[in-house]
Amino acid sequence: MGAPQDQFRPPFPARQLPAGARAGRSAVQPAIGRRSGRLCHCRRWLPHSRQGRGHCRLPDHFRAARTQRPWRCRCRFVRSSGARPGRLRLAGRIGEAVKLNYLLLDVFTRERLTGNQLAVVLKADGLLDGEMQAIAREFNLSETVFILKPKAERNTAAIRIFTPHAELPFAGHPTVGAAVVLGLQNKVSAVRLEEKVGLITALFEKTDRRSGEARFALPRLPSRIAPLTNRLGMAQALGIEVEDIGCDGYEPAVFSAGVTFHLVPVRDAKVLRRIKVNQGLWDSVFSHDHNSAYVFTLTPDEPENDLAARMFGMDIGEDPGTGSAAAALIGLLAEHANLATGQADFTLRQGHEMGRPCRITIQLRKENDVLVHGGIGGDAVIVGEGVLDLEA
Repeated sequence: MGAPQDQFRPPFPARQLPAGARAGRSAVQPAIGRRSGRLCHCRRWLPHSRQGRGHCRLPDHFRAARTQRPWRCRCRFVRSSGARPGRLRLAGRIGEAVKLNYLLLDVFTRERLTGNQLAVVLKADGLLDGEMQAIAREFNLSETVFILKPKAERNTAAIRIFTPHAELPFAGHPTVGAAVVLGLQNKVSAVRLEEKVGLITALFEKTDRRSGEARFALPRLPSRIAPLTNRLGMAQALGIEVEDIGCDGYEPAVFSAGVTFHLVPVRDAKVLRRIKVNQGLWDSVFSHDHNSAYVFTLTPDEPENDLAARMFGMDIGEDPGTGSAAAALIGLLAEHANLATGQADFTLRQGHEMGRPCRITIQLRKENDVLVHGGIGGDAVIVGEGVLDLEA
């Protein structure tokens, strides 16, 4: 007499094997195993000898018929945290040629081959943290942005921002660049971006077929962290004189609007141009959480600009245009702004000394002498595109 009908019922939906694949013994699991075992990540059945490891080591892969989601056996994964240095393996895509489209932008400028460079990787869902980090190292730009599906349907996208060395919770020029890309692609006037620092709504205006302008309110208002009192150390680390530090009553301080910066005012643009960083002294002077210094002056050479600045960090050297530093600077500007209630707008130039001129717009608003709004804006232009061809 035959076995009861449900004795050999599989503990998961029926599968459709890819063309040429051969079903293994675990494609249908007897009920006795169902009561005492468990499933691998790839939905293969785990024998008792493998249950402590959580994966089955079976090499074939298949597609679950119910969800049509591709599943891959975890035992074939090489997660980036465990991979050999310099070698990238893409999880869940074993045996496939993985292709990721990307765009190259110049941000905080309307002219190509100027401004701050940015790589934007499109449809990056499924990449692990270490894989994103490896791709950012491959581009070797100050920042690389990865566009992901948003967690909330009403938002446009989620973005993650990586330098060649680490992930950032927030950065200005990647936010502007991502907003311009998504605004051009979706043909909308506003985009909502999920970032580590919080939700950012950016207003977008198209200026050309491959360029646009984006402005956004800071998700976190800048706050004062600490004063900077070691003027001699700062002067030596920057290769300037002690008397060069300070401008129009502004004093050095540490501020953060998501990323911490040492804000160092200097007398004029001439001082700004002659800065020569002393790397041996840098970490001992600028050691507060984030070792980047934003050196600025309120007396630039150009009448159309209100401020001029340079940003230095040991991880990236000098950066041509730093929106997160300009966001931190809003806190110091608000302390000195000669208004109790009202709005003030500034234009800041950066990157001229590097041959990559940037123009950043800054906005602040105060009510009853309290900062209630800070905004950053700028242009971006697409200068190139390509495909990352990565074999998993």
